[in-house]
Amino acid sequence: MQILTSHLHCGLSENLYFCSGLQDTIFTSCGSRTFDFTAQLNGPSRLPDFAVAPGESGFSPVYPVLFAQITRKFKGVDVYIGAENLTNYRQKHPILEAGDPWSSDFNASVVWGPITGITVYAGVRFTLWK
Repeated sequence: MQILTSHLHCGLSENLYFCSGLQDTIFTSCGSRTFDFTAQLNGPSRLPDFAVAPGESGFSPVYPVLFAQITRKFKGVDVYIGAENLTNYRQKHPILEAGDPWSSDFNASVVWGPITGITVYAGVRFTLWK
């Protein structure tokens, strides 16, 4: 027997739009699976004046970030694998004057987006008491 349930949640704020979906599939004989997917669209953020090169807009660009995870549930044990930043979007030059940390223009406080690419993870979750 297979039971399928799905949930979809979407929302927005001034500079962030997201949509998250969750699907549970229950197999009575061999556990269940859960698939979770989240899409996030980050809107423009105002950048400080010192971080804006001449001729640039003064705002960060709009960029998407996608997340996904699959979980297989057994009695008392969940095994999962997932990935973050599936669009592989990265902020270029997140640290100003990174090559000269003693410069008066060095600044690491203007990070507005992801600085690492795709991140894959896996794990095991145990339920000791129910």
